[in-house]
Amino acid sequence: MQDGATLLTNSKSYKLKRYEHTNNFLSIKKEGEDKYDIECETTSMLHVEQMIPEKHLLYQYLYNNRLLNFQGSYQQINQWINITDLIFQFKISRQEILKDALQQTLDKFLEVNENRSYSITYYKFCSFIAQSLFHEKKSWFLSEYIESFNLYVEKYMPEQLFDSVSNNPEELQQIQDKFRSQASSKFSYIIDKNNYALPSEIDTDQITINFIDYFACNYNPKQRIKDFFSLKKKVFVYEIQQLMQLCNLTPKQYEDNLQKICRAYQEKVLAKHLDKFKFIYQMIEEKDIQEDKLNKNNIVVKVLTSKI
Repeated sequence: MQDGATLLTNSKSYKLKRYEHTNNFLSIKKEGEDKYDIECETTSMLHVEQMIPEKHLLYQYLYNNRLLNFQGSYQQINQWINITDLIFQFKISRQEILKDALQQTLDKFLEVNENRSYSITYYKFCSFIAQSLFHEKKSWFLSEYIESFNLYVEKYMPEQLFDSVSNNPEELQQIQDKFRSQASSKFSYIIDKNNYALPSEIDTDQITINFIDYFACNYNPKQRIKDFFSLKKKVFVYEIQQLMQLCNLTPKQYEDNLQKICRAYQEKVLAKHLDKFKFIYQMIEEKDIQEDKLNKNNIVVKVLTSKI
């Protein structure tokens, strides 16, 4: 971010300048009024001392400017996560901001990384998923961002870039192992550093293992998440069970909702993803989910129906 940068909103302007005596603060001064201070701890959450009316635009501006220098190194990924934290801290049009921010980040990353270093790309994306999951203390972002990830892979990672690796099982395994190690370290850091207080019934270690395993094993375009539930069922069984425990619908109500979603997707949207719904439906049929643990705010139904 450059000193003296000006943020223009539809009614006001802000002058942005770092304090001279420390790198940990950003001073935001509005013409003719008191300044607003954002404390920016390098390895922690960003805290706003006083609310800013146009914070949506301001934070988008901060986010975009940070991305201008994004080169894909691990240090810069940490900076990117800090800006993500800032956005997560507020609930103003959060879903739209995150969709927008994710796409901008992926675009910028690929623009400045001509070699498309997929290990860093996946490491970064895995961190983004972790931030959204643990900040919300739920996994309602899961379906939204898995879908975004699918579209990202289709658009930006053509198969020819991976042919040399895909045809060498040993090299592929080495890359996956390296990614697991990197992602595991980042997950532990996110959980410990920010002291996220998840509900007691959520097993953070298991969630971490599930996400790392999933992303480490599915970056190969020749296995493109065509059917991510059937491809990695065991990874998501735990997640789905956790979601179900938050519910209070009857099995019949939940079953009807799933059938409706499957039909809508099959007829209008993404028929190729139908198996992921069949998998959830099968769990209910097999009575893996107890009746008293079903949910009116069912996250899978809520997220997917919003797309139809």
